[in-house]
Amino acid sequence: MHLHRRDLRAVREARGFVRERLDDWGLADLSDDLTLITSELVTNALVHAGSRGRPGRRPGILRAEHGRGLYGRAR
Repeated sequence: MHLHRRDLRAVREARGFVRERLDDWGLADLSDDLTLITSELVTNALVHAGSRGRPGRRPGILRAEHGRGLYGRAR
């Protein structure tokens, strides 16, 4: 599977890839959680590919629309 930089349509392709592999491996019960994680990771990778941002968690503002991702989901 090859994802094109900044092509957010690839997120759907990545979710499908994960879902198919999980089905093949008999792990379909993990599909919802792992496709959500895949969406977050692939979206972030595509949006920020080549950016000058520094990796690491930024302190979030309660009403921020971006930057909380999986950290916010885990709470």
